[in-house]
Order: sequence, then C-alpha cells, then structure tokens
Amino acid sequence: MNKQHLKELHDELYRLMCSFKKVCEENHLTYYLFWGTLIGAVRHGGFIPWDDDVDIVMPRDDYDRFIELFKDKEQDDWTLDNYKCKNFKSMSPLLRINSSRIAIRRDRGGKEEYISAFIGIFPLDGLPNNAGKRNMQIKATMFKYGILRASRSSIYGLGTINDRSKSESLLGYLSRLLRIGKIITPRYAAELVDVGMKKYHLQGSEYCHIIDYNNKKAYFRTEVFLPKAKMKFCDDFFDIPRNYDILLREYYGDYMQLPPEEKRVPQHGIQIKRIM
Repeated sequence: MNKQHLKELHDELYRLMCSFKKVCEENHLTYYLFWGTLIGAVRHGGFIPWDDDVDIVMPRDDYDRFIELFKDKEQDDWTLDNYKCKNFKSMSPLLRINSSRIAIRRDRGGKEEYISAFIGIFPLDGLPNNAGKRNMQIKATMFKYGILRASRSSIYGLGTINDRSKSESLLGYLSRLLRIGKIITPRYAAELVDVGMKKYHLQGSEYCHIIDYNNKKAYFRTEVFLPKAKMKFCDDFFDIPRNYDILLREYYGDYMQLPPEEKRVPQHGIQIKRIM
C-alpha cells in the first residue's frame, strides 16, 4: 500500500475513531485504545505509519451494551459487523465498525477481495484467579476460535496478506476437504467463542483476558487498566489504560523500538478504493 493510500486510510479511520468516541461519551461507555493503536499513540502521537486498522478494547458490559444500542440502527457512515448483527462479513468473533466510505483489498482463497476499512473492538473479560483454571479458560477460548477458523476457511479459504505457516495451510486444506462450514456455520462458531469468553465476569476478577490471534500472553492484571487515562492521538485525546507501559512491556517487550524495516508493512491490505 503506497503512502497516499495509507494517508487516505488513516484519515478515514481517524474519522471513525472520533465518531466512536463521541458515541461512547454520550452513552457513558468505557473504552481503551489498545494493541498497535495504543503503541501508535505512545510512540508516534497517532497512527503507526504503516498500520492499517484501529484496535480498541471495551469492558464486556460496555461492549455488549454498545452492540445492543447500535446493531439495528442505520448509520450514514459506518455499520456494525458482528455475529449478533445482520451484517456479518468479517466472520470474526469480535465486533468491527466498518467504514461505508473506504475499502481495503485483502485477497482471500486466491481471489481479489475488498473489505471495509474498520475499527476492531475487543471485549475485555474476567479470568479465574487460579492459574490452572485461568490457563484452561484461555485454551478453551483458543480451541473454539480454531473451530471458527476451520469453519470460515472451509467456505472462503485463507487470506493471502500475511505469511501462513504450514499448520495454518494444512488447517485450510482439511477444513475445505471436510466441509466444516456446512456442519458449523461461521456465525454459530463465532457465537461459541464469544459466549465462552464471558464465562467469568470482569468485575471482581484479578485477571482479565483479551482474545489474541498471535497466541501470545493476552491476559493481564485488571488493575493495569484502572483508572483510565487520556493521551493525544492525532488532533484529539482518547482513553487509554493508565498503566499502559506495564501492559505494553509485558506483551511486546521494548515497544518503543521500531521493528526491522521489512516488518513495517500493513497487516490487512494491499491497496484501498473509495466506496462513496
């Protein structure tokens, strides 16, 4: 994706971020910038220059309430994408806020495909204080996510943007061979993941969990999120975890160090096009 495309994409994502923030403030909903978006705020004062999406975390109660408030409402410039919504193009267990103006090219199954530019919203769920039960809960979540991946790859194939391991390619092949998606639909599999994730309530939990596609340690002490703080992102201030440095160092290590140049590429798209 060239610099001009990234600039247009960032402008659109920032517009979505501001709309999302306004809605959260009006409805007293809690959110935090997270993953690469949080690093962008801390290290760059805005987007990581090569990033092509936005990551946000919401405590489970706020996350579910946001979906209930807006899943059936028509918006002029964005739509919700989730298994609970009529629109479910992402085939993800998470919530996406999709742009109605910009699409990014992300080929799948060997075919050229465009998906809406999006904000990805992750629910923040509680975990047991007992280490054994905590690990079991995380493994159960990732097992169910594996079922979802098998289901959608049997229908749509694997995306071709990121390098795939041999095991991932084998999963895609076996899924198509066994036609997993005919037995367990992606919508039902996404619901399995989501319902399983909220087994433990966040309030009163010493630890919390965020689903992690990279299979790293994606659980943290709940206290690192509280109370929330604000940090400037581009031209506005957004909410972040107050102890963001602890959180980011636990997960990424020295997050202030730029990755090797060959890793400074968009994750999701090769190019963009305007929808409207």
